[in-house]
Amino acid sequence: MLLRRHPPEAVKHAAAQAGWPAAGSPILVAVSGGLDSTTLLALLAGIDRHPLHVAHVDHGMRPDSAADARHVEALASSMGRPCTVLHLTSPPRGETAAREARYEALSKLASTMGISAIALGHHADDQAETLLLRMVRGTAPDGLAGMGIVGEGPGGVRLLRPLLPCTRSALASWYRDQGLPPPLEDPTNFDPGHTPRNFIRLQLAPLLGQLQPRWVEAFGRLADRAREDREALAAWAETAYVDLCVDGSRAPVAAGLAGLPPAVQRRVLQRWQPEWDTARTEQVIGWLAAGSPGHLHLKGGVLAVRDGRLALMASSAETLVPCRLCLTPTPGGPSMPEGHSPPDLRVC
Repeated sequence: MLLRRHPPEAVKHAAAQAGWPAAGSPILVAVSGGLDSTTLLALLAGIDRHPLHVAHVDHGMRPDSAADARHVEALASSMGRPCTVLHLTSPPRGETAAREARYEALSKLASTMGISAIALGHHADDQAETLLLRMVRGTAPDGLAGMGIVGEGPGGVRLLRPLLPCTRSALASWYRDQGLPPPLEDPTNFDPGHTPRNFIRLQLAPLLGQLQPRWVEAFGRLADRAREDREALAAWAETAYVDLCVDGSRAPVAAGLAGLPPAVQRRVLQRWQPEWDTARTEQVIGWLAAGSPGHLHLKGGVLAVRDGRLALMASSAETLVPCRLCLTPTPGGPSMPEGHSPPDLRVC
């Protein structure tokens, strides 16, 4: 993804990406009425490759939200595009809840209308802010991949972000040159304490700009490289998983898995047990690295090696009864009969 693209060029570039809907396929365009989404609508209408349906989500989080909806309806009408206003049943609490509710509402509307793609107005500054937030929260390397021009949303709908190569200032400059009506401004956007993104935008971004004037573009390059690494590791892990699951088994061979780099091990384990959280995955990687025989107690199960493969079995340890593998009583549990051993298990 090349940064500092002129907005019309960025949209044409995005439309040539893998996964972008074929010409003539309808697109649902999410429009809040602000600069970013209004620019997106105008640009998509300008290339005229897709039937566009405008969607506006009224979160009900501000007293004047109904006026915003009327503004978007009038904007869509002026461009000759149909518009649907979605009203949430109850106002979300916080930025994250609002985003999740908005995506869910948009995805349901797209599914109802038989539309497979939703266009969103995210740009390069949004990408940089997303990476900063994830870093502060301690993201894994995959989190540095940020958002892609084409991604997957709730229910399998495609999310299109053609403006990702454009900075906010580039969008504002193009918008002014078009003579379009003034976009809406959410007054909460000027309160640095309202959301973490506001804090980054209003207080942290100016400081980063003093250190590196083109820091937004630098973060964009970071996301691009991280996405490439993620895709390469995912492909490696998928091949490794298939190779390690011999004779039709879903469970990987333990010795072969232990010989892989930890970054690939993580992905193989997540492929095998997608419901595992990070803590369980890291616990297994450490166990494999130690090379010790026996088994491992995990939340929700016991992991052992059986016939050379990893084997996950139900654990009774969480209910404070004896471990059936090592025969060691857990706190509060009675002793097992001497000599008792579960069948067909290789234990320490």
